Amino acid sequence: MTGNEEFELGLTDEPGVPPAPPEGDEVVVKVKGKGAKPAAETVKPKGKDTVRIMIDEVPGMNNYEVVGVNGKVYQIKRGIPVDVPREVMTTLESCQMTVVEQKKNKYTGESEDVTRHFSAVPWRRV
Repeated sequence: MTGNEEFELGLTDEPGVPPAPPEGDEVVVKVKGKGAKPAAETVKPKGKDTVRIMIDEVPGMNNYEVVGVNGKVYQIKRGIPVDVPREVMTTLESCQMTVVEQKKNKYTGESEDVTRHFSAVPWRRV
């Protein structure tokens, strides 16, 4: 290693020649700066079970969703089908929001709590 920060991000000094991604790991590269070229967008992990999902676009929200699983962070762009490890899909399935609303019972007139559960991240399997 040269100690060059750009090298650690997965860049090379030669224009248009990305270094090979490490074997067995998923590589997601996000690069900032002049003339910087990403090493790879997403490399499908070898030997891992993957599923194709798509996170729906929502007005007023970021154009990507960040999902963390066991210390790995995945930045998934909205509106594009992507292959992700099954653990990411399981994490998205478990992301639930709960809303408790007070409503009046139409027969007794008493207030009661109504609980609704829904997915915090709008996604689907494609």
